[in-house]
Amino acid sequence: GRGVKFRELPLVNPAVERLQDPPCPEVFEDLHGVGLHHRAVIAEDEPLLAESLKLLLAECWSELRIAAVASNGLAALAAIEREQPEVAFLDIKMPGMSGLDVAAEAFERLGDAAPACVFVTAYDEFALRAFDLAAADYLLKPVAKERLARALVRLRERIARPDAAVVTAQLRTLLGAAAPTGEALRQIRASVGG
Repeated sequence: GRGVKFRELPLVNPAVERLQDPPCPEVFEDLHGVGLHHRAVIAEDEPLLAESLKLLLAECWSELRIAAVASNGLAALAAIEREQPEVAFLDIKMPGMSGLDVAAEAFERLGDAAPACVFVTAYDEFALRAFDLAAADYLLKPVAKERLARALVRLRERIARPDAAVVTAQLRTLLGAAAPTGEALRQIRASVGG
């Protein structure tokens, strides 16, 4: 959010950093090759923090495509509706609309198609409200690579797990297609053996 003092992060050449430091601990290697088509929206009003998060995500989940980066809440909501990402990384305090309000409104408008939300913020006092909105995770700034990688493991599992409501809707659709035509059953054939 604006007016908040953040610890300054040194500007590094990402190519050099990758040579010196493995992208993520071995425990997170299973992220690669999974979710080749997953997309994310980043909502962050501080350009350097948005870029830092984008670089960290590229290191820890290289297959994740950043579909949009929004600098305020209204733009974030528009990007979520337009892009229909599986994941949204939302700053909480942003101009126009808070990240919490973006998440609530996205769920209201998109229902089960709303993205899993990871809140990325400098404020820990909003954690309870974030989890009331079914947050996938809550990361404090500045985001540490190891903490982000742990969050991504949980996030990937959440995305991969079929949603009960979606499965129920699919079953109802299938059962509806196989619904009886209204004719009474007249005969049942049964046999034993072959």
